[in-house]
Amino acid sequence: QLYWNIDRTGDPLTSTISFAVRVRTTGWVGLGISPTGDMTGSDVVIGWVNDQGDYFMKDRFADERAMPPIDDSQDWFITAGAEEDGYTILEFYRKWVTCDDRDNPIEANTARVVFSWSNTDPVNDDEN
Repeated sequence: QLYWNIDRTGDPLTSTISFAVRVRTTGWVGLGISPTGDMTGSDVVIGWVNDQGDYFMKDRFADERAMPPIDDSQDWFITAGAEEDGYTILEFYRKWVTCDDRDNPIEANTARVVFSWSNTDPVNDDEN
């Protein structure tokens, strides 16, 4: 399940878009904003909840159909995360305009979203 909410302040540099996902997995969850509907070229975020209940998120950019490398500029922000009854639930947001060349713009028209998940968490909470 995917939910979103747009908070427009009138200034595109401070306006945000918030997301919440609920996925039947206890591993990581990935969501991407794609210019074409394909993974390649997508502005991706991957989040997870570890066994201690701590939640994490990494901003990435997909240069190819493989695990995307971590973006130098972390422009997605996680606000909540939990694992409940076999589901991972994450809440996060991004500014409408990030001024990062590796972030795809979110515009007031059709947006293409790519989605992925795994049954395992990343090996290292700080790097993956």
